[in-house]
Amino acid sequence: DLLGDKTLDLLIDEREKKRCQRYQRALCHTSTLEEKLKVIVQIRSEEGYMAEWKKDDDDYVLVENHCPICAAASACKGFCQAELRNFKALLGDKYKVDRTKHLLSGDAHCVYRISG
Repeated sequence: DLLGDKTLDLLIDEREKKRCQRYQRALCHTSTLEEKLKVIVQIRSEEGYMAEWKKDDDDYVLVENHCPICAAASACKGFCQAELRNFKALLGDKYKVDRTKHLLSGDAHCVYRISG
């Protein structure tokens, strides 16, 4: 309340920028989407998201079975928006990333469909 929404947006942007840089460093030796998803799932799980991925026909599905920042994300949707932007940036323009289930919308977990 003291600093306002703009300050919160700046904090979220800085948090996600650092997180994206960490992921980019880890992804620099990957070439396939499956390799990238393995790395992303490993890091997300280390961060407490209990992540997994699977192939679904021609698409891939990234599932986050837990959200360690759920309370913060409930108070500020910017966390979830930044997360989706990061996934899109990390996987590149070659792939379309959509959030198809969202914990904060009442779903059991967050699910991202990746198609190319």
